[in-house]
Amino acid sequence: MRRAFLALLLVVAAQGCATVEVTPLTTAAPTAERPSYARGHRWIRSDGLWELTAATDEGYVFTRADLATLFLTRDLFPARVHVYQTPHDPGRPDDRLDFAPSPRIAWPLTVGKRGSSKGTWTSDFDEIGRFRNPAGHEYTRNMRFRTSAEATLTWVVEAWEEVRVPAGRFEAFKLSFTVTADDPAARKSAPAWSLRMWYAPVIRQIVAAEGRAQRGGRADGRRDRPCVRGPRRRARGGQRERRGSRAS
Repeated sequence: MRRAFLALLLVVAAQGCATVEVTPLTTAAPTAERPSYARGHRWIRSDGLWELTAATDEGYVFTRADLATLFLTRDLFPARVHVYQTPHDPGRPDDRLDFAPSPRIAWPLTVGKRGSSKGTWTSDFDEIGRFRNPAGHEYTRNMRFRTSAEATLTWVVEAWEEVRVPAGRFEAFKLSFTVTADDPAARKSAPAWSLRMWYAPVIRQIVAAEGRAQRGGRADGRRDRPCVRGPRRRARGGQRERRGSRAS
């Protein structure tokens, strides 16, 4: 299964930073007002060049050369992320993460600020099945499932930290998000999702993100750490829709 790019800087097939390296700061955090961007704005990240291709009242659409797409709300929440199994083939997303309606993050950011919201959590995942045809020959099929469940998203501004990335060192707010299906039975198929991202007020950008999904109490392999040409951490049931393609 390909990795999903969880945030911009997340959720998109990323081969980002090895780890996120941060150091707690004892200095007082500044007031971080919500940023705004114009079309053509670019973020050069460890997983490629992302360009702002659309800006609406609802948020921003960042696109990569292989058509991977990140949808951020005006509050910089990663509302959706789409990547494609075949580059330049917009037939259908290879991975999809979607929480709707998108939560509101209360700006300006201050350490300790938090919130929660209810919504529908949608996620795609793959499973390999083995079958036999009428002639008795065994074959495998890569099956795509889409799960959807009512869920609760919580967020908190956890800390004010120094983040070290290839582009340099940045003082940043660490925000943490978690999504959990409300119905315990749905948690077997709908993944619990967690995301940490670091927002640097000086450059008005998310400089790093780290996410993980767990399905049925176990990690499903999604763990992504894209960053601005860098952060390494130092120190311290739902409804299913099946789609698949046959392979010999």
